[in-house]
Amino acid sequence: LGHTGGTLDKLEAIPGVRVNLSPTEFEAVVRDTGCAIVSATADIAPADKRLYAVRDVTATVASMDLITASILSKKLAGGLDGLVLDVKVGSGAFMKDLTDARALAEALVNTANAAGCKTAALITDMSQPLAPALGNALEVAEVMQVLRSGDVSAPLAQAAVALGAVVLADAGLVDDEAAGAAQITGVLRSGAAAERFGKMITAMGGPLHFVEDPLRFLPEATVIRE
Repeated sequence: LGHTGGTLDKLEAIPGVRVNLSPTEFEAVVRDTGCAIVSATADIAPADKRLYAVRDVTATVASMDLITASILSKKLAGGLDGLVLDVKVGSGAFMKDLTDARALAEALVNTANAAGCKTAALITDMSQPLAPALGNALEVAEVMQVLRSGDVSAPLAQAAVALGAVVLADAGLVDDEAAGAAQITGVLRSGAAAERFGKMITAMGGPLHFVEDPLRFLPEATVIRE
């Protein structure tokens, strides 16, 4: 991940949240709340962690084939019917130029489709941050600001709308991506997305009223200066 924290690091900034759920717990959270964001475990793609350790000491972390295998092993092990990938490009990304990012996106999409999982990828810019904050708790606060305000003009929301639109269209839940984008925009503006996120956080061990007042729960630096 280089200089950025991962999604799981950010979620764990919320007190009590557990991302290393067992398959049974994972299924229960999805059944009860409709969604879950969890880590790979000893029961889900167990070989990936060992392979990464080998890649780390054999200078093959950057191997396109092994990146593809690592990313998709976890996704396919989850038994997905469909997958939309966000492939980053730019100065802050692993892939610095569009040619490399496109090659990775094509490798991922072609491999996953060949494995029977309907897959698409969007290539999105990571030359500058999506939010005016850096640090796990601060970035969660920015996410909550978007979810609670319904401000779909924010770059963070634009990325979510674009990805969500493809998810819905590919799943056949809407007629096309434009309809998908409208639906995602609607649930952001109505607060339904924030409410659903809050249910997921609580089900994964987080605070009951996190969405109502996230700053009450998120850790704060001991020294804060303008």
